[in-house]
Amino acid sequence: MQVTLKQHLENLATHERVRPREQRREVPSLTALAQSINVSRQMLSLIANGGVQQLDLDVLARVITELHNRGFETQINDLLAYHPPQAAE
Repeated sequence: MQVTLKQHLENLATHERVRPREQRREVPSLTALAQSINVSRQMLSLIANGGVQQLDLDVLARVITELHNRGFETQINDLLAYHPPQAAE
């Protein structure tokens, strides 16, 4: 399982840059997102960079809720990706 939060935020930012200036929404940085969901910047950075062994789904739920509140449609599959293990040769 891979956390794709960082990629999702980058994709949102790319999408917003092509919108007309008056329609653009601000995509939060990891720091701003961490502050708004009341977790430390370090914890959110560890999650975004795959540095945690156990993922707190409550944190991901708060990320999704915050992004929805900011007008971004986000689902759990935008933040997580499954890559099956490679078979041994």
